[in-house]
Parts: sequence; C-alpha cells; structure tokens
Amino acid sequence: MKHNKKKVAFLLSIFIGLSSFGDDGLSNVRKYKEILDKSYNLINLDNVRQNNPEIDGNGV
Repeated sequence: MKHNKKKVAFLLSIFIGLSSFGDDGLSNVRKYKEILDKSYNLINLDNVRQNNPEIDGNGV
C-alpha cells in the first residue's frame, strides 16, 4: 500500500510538472524540480516512519 502512495505521488508530480512545462521554459523547470524535491522529501519521511515504529506521525 505504501509503495502505491509513492508511485501515485511521483506520477502526479510528473504530470503536474509536464502539464505546465509548455508555458514558460525555465520557470516551469524550476516548478517541476520543486515538485519532485517535495515528493522525494515525502518519500524519505515515509521511509523514516517505516524504519522507526516509535514515530507515530505526530513526532516528526
């Protein structure tokens, strides 16, 4: 289930990034990179929570 969330978040970030890619070159590349960075941060946070069962989601 958690892997599906990661895939959905990643695919959504790619879709959002690519759907706005045609408007304005460099600013959209920056937006796309921000979206990817945020999705990777969420994936890393999810991995930390999985590897540390004492963290209940309120501790981070």
